[in-house]
Amino acid sequence: MHKTSAAPKLAAVRGYGGLVELCEATQTAREAAVAALRARDPRLQLVHPFDDARVMAGRGTVVLELLEQVAAGEIVCSSGGGGDGAGKVQLDAVVVPVGGGGLLSGSAVAARVAGVRVFAAEPAAADDAWRSFHEAVGADGQPRRERVAAHAPGKGRSIADGLLTTVGSQTWPIVRDLVEDVFVVSEAEIARALKLVFERMKMVIEPSAAVPLAAVLFNPEFRKLQGLRNVGIVITGGNIDLDKPFPWQTLDLS
Repeated sequence: MHKTSAAPKLAAVRGYGGLVELCEATQTAREAAVAALRARDPRLQLVHPFDDARVMAGRGTVVLELLEQVAAGEIVCSSGGGGDGAGKVQLDAVVVPVGGGGLLSGSAVAARVAGVRVFAAEPAAADDAWRSFHEAVGADGQPRRERVAAHAPGKGRSIADGLLTTVGSQTWPIVRDLVEDVFVVSEAEIARALKLVFERMKMVIEPSAAVPLAAVLFNPEFRKLQGLRNVGIVITGGNIDLDKPFPWQTLDLS
């Protein structure tokens, strides 16, 4: 785990009996730490956090469960809009956070099978997925999707520390083919969305989990999209240090 991991996350892993090896918060450092561990004990097996088909499939059950709840009428449309006339929701899209792409790729498969549009959200300070979708241009002058395994330099470190890795080599083809677009949000927007969830939903979540909500609420390009009345937002992760000032107390939200 990286050295800047939230204290509650470290405490939970240790509390469950896990042995924690700390490293720097980069993909290269994590891979080097894993290699060193396996060199010391060849019996150790790597369970990759995202670049594994089994992990992707498991993460995809998040959206699969959401779709099942929608189909069963467990989620109703209180405003009467976007439903089937009886208040039952018709889901138009899901927005999923992206770091390595495990959650996003599995969610995209589940959603697209059901005919639901899929969008991704990430911090502007960790924008490799957005760059992969928007930076490359083909010989015909048209944009083409090409994996960029790096964040744009000079943007600082995001408070969304669960999304600091880059999209994996195995997750990328699924993300490339099934995700409609990627949207980025600022640190202030993440903090505002995080505060809203704490205040309105009474849920303890981490900054990474607030990124999709921030995209839906504040990203102007997302808000221009047509045909979206009911949007599912994947909010996942609650590793936040409650003994430290909250991000909305330390960042300029204007």
